[in-house]
Amino acid sequence: MELDLKIKSHLFRIVQELVHNSIKYAEAGEIAIQTSYRDDDLHLSVEDDGKGFDTKDEKFQAGLG
Repeated sequence: MELDLKIKSHLFRIVQELVHNSIKYAEAGEIAIQTSYRDDDLHLSVEDDGKGFDTKDEKFQAGLG
């Protein structure tokens, strides 16, 4: 599979921000990034061992991220 340079750039920036947030906010020690391609769709999965957050906490606000 060959991706357009613009798409590659967007993916890089997305992963860069995910890694930054995992380190800064979740204080993650390990981050796993996986990509797969099936049925003409690119799938990106990012997992970390960070501290996470409680969605039931009144301070939690759903957003775009």
